[in-house]
Amino acid sequence: MRKNVAFERSLNLMYDALDKYQETHRRAYGSPIGADGVLGDQWIAAVRALAGLLDGETGELDCGAFDHKLRDLAETAGFTRDFEDVP
Repeated sequence: MRKNVAFERSLNLMYDALDKYQETHRRAYGSPIGADGVLGDQWIAAVRALAGLLDGETGELDCGAFDHKLRDLAETAGFTRDFEDVP
C-alpha cells in the first residue's frame, strides 16, 4: 500500500460528501446552496476547511488539481472561486 494513502482517501471522501450535500440541496430546494443564507455559510466554511487541509499530509494527492476541483465545486454551488458569496 502506498504511504499515507489514508490521507488521500479521506480528503476525497470529504470532497465527495460536500459535493453530494450541495447537489441534494439543489434538488430539494431548486437553488444552489450558496443562495441559502444559513446553510450556505456553513457549507462554504467546510469547503474552506478542506482547502486548508491541503497544507497538511495528503498522500500522493495532486493538491493543485484538487484545489482547482474545490474551486469548481464552490462555483457550481453559487460561490466565487475564492470561496466567497456571489453578490
